[in-house]
Amino acid sequence: MNSIAPMVTDLNHQRMKNYDDGIGYGERPREHEPPTVGFQGHPGPTPPEDFNLFLDEFSTSAHFLPPGFEGEQSVSAWLQRGGPSKPASQMPTRFSSLGPDPRDLQDGVRGGDDGGKAAFQRISAADHNALKSRLDEFTSVLPSDFIFPSRHTLTRFVEGYVTGFHDHLPILHLPTLSAVDMSPELLLAILAVGAQYRFESHRSNALWYAAKSVALEQIRRRRSREITGLLPTPAAYSPHSTRPSPSHGFRHSFSSVQQERPMTQDTHREPYSPNTPQARMETTQTILLLFAVGLWGAKAILHEALSLQSLLSLLVREEGLASESTQTNDWESWVRIEGANRMKLTAYCFSNLCSIAYNMPPSLLTSELNLFLPNSSRLWKAESAWQWQEVRHTVAMMDTSLQDAFSRLFSRSPQGPPPYISSLGNYVLIHALLQHIFLLKQTSFTSVPSFEAPRGLRPDDVDDCSQALRFWQMSFEQQQVRANESGQNLAGESFPGGAVVYNSTALWRLASIRLYTDLSPSRVLETRDAGLIAQGFSSAPYLIRSVRLNRAVLQAIHALSMLVKLGVNYVARRKSTEWSMQHSLCNLECAILLSKWLITLSAVGPSDSPLSPEERNLLDMLRRMLDETEFAVPIDPSLARNSSNGSSGSAINGHANEGAKLRQLAAAVIRLWAETFKGSHIFDVVQVIGNGLEGYAEILEKPPTPPLVGASAGLG
Repeated sequence: MNSIAPMVTDLNHQRMKNYDDGIGYGERPREHEPPTVGFQGHPGPTPPEDFNLFLDEFSTSAHFLPPGFEGEQSVSAWLQRGGPSKPASQMPTRFSSLGPDPRDLQDGVRGGDDGGKAAFQRISAADHNALKSRLDEFTSVLPSDFIFPSRHTLTRFVEGYVTGFHDHLPILHLPTLSAVDMSPELLLAILAVGAQYRFESHRSNALWYAAKSVALEQIRRRRSREITGLLPTPAAYSPHSTRPSPSHGFRHSFSSVQQERPMTQDTHREPYSPNTPQARMETTQTILLLFAVGLWGAKAILHEALSLQSLLSLLVREEGLASESTQTNDWESWVRIEGANRMKLTAYCFSNLCSIAYNMPPSLLTSELNLFLPNSSRLWKAESAWQWQEVRHTVAMMDTSLQDAFSRLFSRSPQGPPPYISSLGNYVLIHALLQHIFLLKQTSFTSVPSFEAPRGLRPDDVDDCSQALRFWQMSFEQQQVRANESGQNLAGESFPGGAVVYNSTALWRLASIRLYTDLSPSRVLETRDAGLIAQGFSSAPYLIRSVRLNRAVLQAIHALSMLVKLGVNYVARRKSTEWSMQHSLCNLECAILLSKWLITLSAVGPSDSPLSPEERNLLDMLRRMLDETEFAVPIDPSLARNSSNGSSGSAINGHANEGAKLRQLAAAVIRLWAETFKGSHIFDVVQVIGNGLEGYAEILEKPPTPPLVGASAGLG
């Protein structure tokens, strides 16, 4: 991203009014305290008849396992020829585009939604002056060189948040959001995120640190007031008391010790931070937004974001991990309850994203959350109580707990997958599955006494997770079919498209790969050093050839087919900005998996098992895909040719140079994916990953080193 010159703003502006004068944001009327769908499965599609059908039919479903491929089946059964050509999958073909189609975002409350966004984005000169003067109270904690954005810059950053980040994770209720009413730390966090989505990373960094400083100061003031309430007051000391004077003791560290804090905001001595539920939630939302974008920031910001993770978890737990029922007729009460649920569940999701990206334990566990899954986005987007009541008559509105929905994914009873779940609910569920797989591997045992040994799962665990992933897919596809049949496709939540759906399917593919392999390339990403990242990719051990590994390889090839079909250069130049970090992490996993699989095949020797028919089919498909690009590698087709007598299984042994050709193929796969990381991306870390992949490809093109003896990274 380009460096952005510092904003030119008059620092000697005249203060309009004191932050404590009149009605502060903490005293405004901001909230009002509150006084089984059946499932029928559908048959999966039959396998494609040839390579062209694979590209034409399945590569368009960019992030789903080909529905005809069941976990219990072999890859050969899925790849076999001669099956019916008509696919039975009911998944709409438009689900597959690289990014959300603008038409998908239209819904019955489109006008209201746009109106809510426009109202939040409109900031008058008076509003801007009020916002600027409000920060005067925090001058002591703000960075010395911080300059509040001008009104037009502020508007631009707010628009960046609304049109960029908000569609990926709609946790703020835009129809009732007001810049002049919200807490200063939340506004700064929104501006920091919006600046990042406007490719102004330097200003985003400045706003990020400012928001963090104000949020921590708000928390400190609330904690200070609570601690002060625990300590004795000056009145507790008599003239003859032997106790030490408060002015010489621990209480002296609190600025409010000299005088009891009056109850009114206008006359207190220490700056006041409101401690209402709404004010606390806005501070928690601030920490969440800072954590969400800080995970992908520069190394210094990443480390500070990681330090915020424990604070975020603490704040979420303080707010409570059990939710109220959303079955209320009052719109404002529903918005408050739904907003709290979304905030807590999103914090849980980003805790998992941190675990996925940096191989760290999640700070919030699925078992802790007794929360209801988010409702339909059509309800969330309703701009008024009247519109909300109208939408309630057209969409399912039910309380489905995360625990119930998650347990039904693993249930073998006839009840099948969970009932109707919103797209954001499905996003939360796939995070729960990813966390489940991660924790299973962390607690698994291995017979190899080495820290680097693979963490293999028990067959029963793999089968259970495979079923859960299929149920998640079936439930999601059935939701799309229901939406088509009921004519509700104009609703952004029920239509197959949109950023939340798109991110969910990327995570589904990632879960499908990690279930069958233990090849996480994420540990080195924290360094933000392309050279170390490349070396980390290269040092990963060989894979264990198995049927399970073949399933993961098929997933990676399916993701690659999407790039080949649309064109690598087109994707890099036109579609890269639509990719979220979930897609980048998924694509990285696919690239490393395919390269390590090819390197493993290149090391097959005379004493090893020959290539199986499944491996030959996968290798042939991968080779032919690369032939469609500028990264084609000439290789003997006999290596991947099916043969009834099995003689081609030892083709590697008969061609001394085929091992080198397979390494070239691995390097070509890495370079192909590296091209997609070179485009314009929201976060600079994606560029670093791309440079790391390029360095890894250069290592692959060098003469190979002997394989690690006894080391592996797969499931046998």
